[in-house]
Amino acid sequence: MVNTKIMTGLKDKTLYNEKYNIEFWHIPKNAMTSIIADLSFFWTPKDQLPKDRKIFCVIRNPLERFLSSYLMCRDKLYGPFTSVYNIRCIDPGLDIFNPDKDILKGYQDYIDEIVNNGPFDVHNMKQINFIKDYVEPTQQNTIRFFDKITDFILMDNLNKDLSKLFNKEIVLNKHNKANPLPIDLKKSLKEITEKNRDRILNYYNEDYELYNKLKHKI
Repeated sequence: MVNTKIMTGLKDKTLYNEKYNIEFWHIPKNAMTSIIADLSFFWTPKDQLPKDRKIFCVIRNPLERFLSSYLMCRDKLYGPFTSVYNIRCIDPGLDIFNPDKDILKGYQDYIDEIVNNGPFDVHNMKQINFIKDYVEPTQQNTIRFFDKITDFILMDNLNKDLSKLFNKEIVLNKHNKANPLPIDLKKSLKEITEKNRDRILNYYNEDYELYNKLKHKI
């Protein structure tokens, strides 16, 4: 389970924008930091929310999210320490997380670890798991039901979709930026993603199905 020490003070609260009467169901690695910072979402007691509120979440291309989750785990969350976001035990000394080791080999090992053994951290959990019969660690009496979502925002069209939802022009700033990668290295990481495309999408099949429906407006 996720270490709930980081959730101090958030018991039975959710992200809510009172002015626009919108609740945000966040999914890790899907623009959460930028949305909270730029759109005035605050942790609000669930029992204070109006019943007629809108509820939205952001859905991201699983392949892009997968690579992004690896870079975050490698650069920020693991290494000599165990991440507070972990959901099962994994050796933080693995080459996956070692910045002195080959990042390309580490990424391939990361893919193998998740595809073969499942996620070990909330940042590589399936997106669908956060919006379908999901119970937040801080909201034990609340279940996220998929059919309660009124608006799906596509990460590809983030500003455009948010602008429509809020009925005003929105251009999010980039917060929580990852360390920039050399162009050749970024290209090589994307090539590894493509090489393992079928394996990754087979594991994240529900995420990919939802992403495609939103992208092609099915």
